[in-house]
Amino acid sequence: PRPIDKHDPTTAAKLKAALSFAVLGDVHGGTHNFQKAVNDLYEINPSMDALVLNGDTVNEGTEQQYDLVEKFLSRNKDLLPPKIIKNIGNHEFFDYNIGMNSPQQVKTFINRYLEFSGEKKVYHDTWIKGYHFISLGSEDGKSKTTNSVEASISIEQQNWLRKKLGENYKRGKPIFVFLHQNLKPFWNWVGVKQSKQVTQILSEYPEVILFTSHTHSDLNASSVMMNGPFTMIHTG
Repeated sequence: PRPIDKHDPTTAAKLKAALSFAVLGDVHGGTHNFQKAVNDLYEINPSMDALVLNGDTVNEGTEQQYDLVEKFLSRNKDLLPPKIIKNIGNHEFFDYNIGMNSPQQVKTFINRYLEFSGEKKVYHDTWIKGYHFISLGSEDGKSKTTNSVEASISIEQQNWLRKKLGENYKRGKPIFVFLHQNLKPFWNWVGVKQSKQVTQILSEYPEVILFTSHTHSDLNASSVMMNGPFTMIHTG
């Protein structure tokens, strides 16, 4: 990356932001493009507070794929923000040598993700500079009960979301929510089995800014939807 001129007015304004973070979906273990993205993000703002990897960080949920990404993150630690949030997508449930996942295989894939992310569940939250970051995640995938692209959000997770949205709530203050799959019928793609329920919960808080990924569509003006009960951003 080229050196940063912190005296440049535009750069200085970015560096003074109350909070700055990046969201990347669908890396799919592709470290060449990931490297270019990391370089670009560092050039834009070397003082970013967080990076959110919004699912499908690996192309297959195998130990080898996670090891590859772990080594990449380690090599780039000086270019990366201090906080990296790692969310689950649908490819974390993939091994192309396996057809449909058994319940035990689903558990194995989830456990590998949990080890990689350092989380206790596929849904989790954290606070950064006083802002709430809430990550939702599928609890099933590529099985008899959930297909290979959908997210399954349990009632337990829905109740957890309700509780977390109200935690230290301040009217008008953004609440950042992340989910790899998109809510139907947005973005014309298969998304979340419980889209209706999740949408209803999020709709109680106009402060919510939901980031989704999954479709591999380009990032453009139509990727931001502000005319709903909450804001949605599709990360591309």
